[in-house]
Amino acid sequence: FFFSFTVILDMGHDNKTLQLVLNVVGMIVGVFIMAAGICRFIDGGHDAINIILGVYLIFFGIVLVTLELKAFAIFYRLCGFLALWIGRGLFYIFCGTLSYVGNDWTLMFPITCFVVGILWIVFSFLKIPLPHPIIGGETSDGSHNHV
Repeated sequence: FFFSFTVILDMGHDNKTLQLVLNVVGMIVGVFIMAAGICRFIDGGHDAINIILGVYLIFFGIVLVTLELKAFAIFYRLCGFLALWIGRGLFYIFCGTLSYVGNDWTLMFPITCFVVGILWIVFSFLKIPLPHPIIGGETSDGSHNHV
């Protein structure tokens, strides 16, 4: 673990492999959040709270996967915290608190969100740059990013 952590610190700004790995991890968390929303519909019951939380989780998951693929300036204008490591990390932790459905096998959703969220917060203190989206798109300042 220590070796992989030092490799991340030494890789710098131009490592495409590291950026791709971080994007894929972000997409996995987004898919887990969507799956938690679907599980909330199926296993959570049919009361209003579970339906509303399910819709929120599915929407949040779609937004997170979209941001890892292609960034749109509208996301950064409405949710500027998603353009920062610490903002995404706290958002992952927030989604993790919403994603527990009540079954033992659904514990993987919040645990994954918590672990990746804490890791993203650590990255913010290490001054590692946020990876660009895989397809490209607009950055938080409105300029275009082409990969």
